[in-house]
Order: sequence, then C-alpha cells, then structure tokens
Amino acid sequence: MKKQPPDLPNNAGVYFFKKGAKIIYIGKAQNLKSRTAAYFSARQPDERKQQMVREADTLMWRKTDSDVEALILEAELIKKYLPEYNVLMRDDKQYLYVGFTKEKFPKIFFTHQLR
Repeated sequence: MKKQPPDLPNNAGVYFFKKGAKIIYIGKAQNLKSRTAAYFSARQPDERKQQMVREADTLMWRKTDSDVEALILEAELIKKYLPEYNVLMRDDKQYLYVGFTKEKFPKIFFTHQLR
C-alpha cells in the first residue's frame, strides 16, 4: 500500500492489513485514523512493519464501541486467522485477558494470566 485510506474513522476499532484475501496483520486502536497513520509515516523505524505495509494491498477496519471491546475482538480474530505478522499473539502465554473485580461497581483490568 502506498498511502492510508482517506475514509478511516476516528473511532475505536480493529484494523486489518490484507494481501489479497489473506489477513496478514490485525491491530487495535482507540482512534483508527491516527493509529494507522503511523504505518504510512516516512519515519517508520521498524523494517518489519515497513515490509508488511509494502506487501499489503488493502487496509480494512471494524469500528467498536470502546477500546476494551477492540482489545477483545483483536485477540479473538488473531486466534482465528493467525496472521503472519502477529507473532506475539500466537503464543498462548502472550494473550491478554480482561478481568473484573467483584465489587458493587467492578473495575476492569488486563492480565496475562487467568485467575
């Protein structure tokens, strides 16, 4: 891909870099437009990300109602599609879990371990 699609929303959500019909990377964002802009920046220092963007021919996205919902959706989709550029989330030890406290007004927290 040469440039970021102009119609990306400023919402939370999950984005997909695709090569043909195959998803090669899945990411989450609080703001889809600003998060994906970093991939198209001339100052992108990560060679692996540069390679991924060169290989991709499509950037798609799915809006969510919150950042937490985007995090959960991202983890589910990575487990389902196993994109080649999502190397960290392929190992079961790396998945993030969402926990809730048992209070009248529960707090949400993220952890790498089930409790």
